[in-house]
Amino acid sequence: MSACTRSTVILNGTEIPYELERKAVKRITLRVRRGGMLHVTVPLHTTAAYLEKVLQGKAVWIIENRQKMLERVEKPFSLQQGDTLPLYGISHTVVLLSGEKPGAVCRNGQLILTLPDPADEEARLALLHRFVLEEATRYLTERARLLHPLFLPIPEAFPRITVRWMSSRWGSCTPSRRHISLNAKLLFVPPVLADYVICHEFCHYRHLDHSAAFYRHLSAFVTDHVAARKALRETPIPPIFQKNTP
Repeated sequence: MSACTRSTVILNGTEIPYELERKAVKRITLRVRRGGMLHVTVPLHTTAAYLEKVLQGKAVWIIENRQKMLERVEKPFSLQQGDTLPLYGISHTVVLLSGEKPGAVCRNGQLILTLPDPADEEARLALLHRFVLEEATRYLTERARLLHPLFLPIPEAFPRITVRWMSSRWGSCTPSRRHISLNAKLLFVPPVLADYVICHEFCHYRHLDHSAAFYRHLSAFVTDHVAARKALRETPIPPIFQKNTP
């Protein structure tokens, strides 16, 4: 199991903190996480001098993307009457109604939430959380069933699909267990991007890694997977607070 260490680097006169993770990978990858922290993944035997050279070469990209993340100061999420949520990538207006039986339904561009006390913010968020998880499970499983025949004969049997809240990944695949796990937040992105993630996970049945062979295989189903990945990364996701987010 890899462990992260913290360090700093001076880029264009600015001190940038970063997390360093050494793994059995072939190339260095850089990622600016929410809050502005730079996460650097390197092959196991990467030297400090070579890492410094790479970081200096990416200085402009690192500084610009770090600034973007630092500017994304998220307000505490509070679901109010008239708010909008991008369900299936389409803006839906939140309608709060009073009723004895709690429930949520999408209808005609509206997300209608019914609660005994619509003013109870904790109850509103709990209902939204339950709806997103249940609807994402239904919706993403349906999308996976539609896409599965394209990949036959591998996997031959439709895998077990689970949907949960993930903090840093859109999905994962464990072929040996016939299992694909998907992020509930995919309910907030356009269907074409949700399909990209599902295709990505199905491709892991043939290629467990992210090798050139994996991406060639993925290209047969998602022609421009680089653009899809970029669009997914740039799609705003409502900051729904979850106490138990994995």
